[in-house]
Amino acid sequence: MALDKGKQFEYAIMRAAYSKLPSPLEGIVKATYDAIMRNTNNGVLISADVDKAAHERLESIEPFTNKEQFYSSFRQLGGGAGGGGEPKTDVLFIKNGEKYKCSMKWGASYQLSSAGVQKTSTVLNLILAQCKSQSMSTIPIEEIALFLYELENSLGVLPKKGEQAAMKRSLEQNLHLKYKFEQILGSRKSPIVADSYKLFKDLVVRESLTGELSFGKTNDKAANYILNEKELKPIDDKLVREISDLTYVRLRLKGRGKTSTGIRLNELVVTIEPK
Repeated sequence: MALDKGKQFEYAIMRAAYSKLPSPLEGIVKATYDAIMRNTNNGVLISADVDKAAHERLESIEPFTNKEQFYSSFRQLGGGAGGGGEPKTDVLFIKNGEKYKCSMKWGASYQLSSAGVQKTSTVLNLILAQCKSQSMSTIPIEEIALFLYELENSLGVLPKKGEQAAMKRSLEQNLHLKYKFEQILGSRKSPIVADSYKLFKDLVVRESLTGELSFGKTNDKAANYILNEKELKPIDDKLVREISDLTYVRLRLKGRGKTSTGIRLNELVVTIEPK
């Protein structure tokens, strides 16, 4: 099974880090390494350019001293041994006493979030609750809350595996919600939103990158850095603002197989991603 380059990069970083350690590997390090080798067919599924980039990035971030301690601190949370859940942190390591909880990216095209309507609405309501608690008066809280309520009670009640024709009709009958969603979080054609929505959108982008509200800021599953093939950079206000102005939302039907009689099944999902 082919792996996208983002996943390849995650595996490649972990494999490269553990290759720096003396043999034999032990404990969770060995368990993670063995899982990576199984999942990549002994590395065959990692392309040469991704593997090269992983080694280059490691060389650029490794400390001058205590290198074995640095490489042995690498842990995979994004689907490897001991993963579980859907953390925003894919790879974690400790350097000079600081914990780097990295969301792994490859290239300029990636998703910030892709989930069902109810799950997305739950996260957006968490963000709204934060806005209320911090008295963010510039955000139209009641307007967004009303939109989320309508979204949950119309498109949010659709089945996770509904017949394609019926799902399409439901989406077409609720186009006003699609347009309102795009007004709040941007469309592909016009990702930059009105000033009244900018702060809320920035908070959505931050949560999509970090998961701080969902997991708790100090939880290992909440990311605080992005590591891609070019650089390691903190998820700070500057980065959030840059990504926010490129980000848009879309409601789309995702394939969920077929019935025994061959009828296509779909789930309605909300995707948030930069252009």
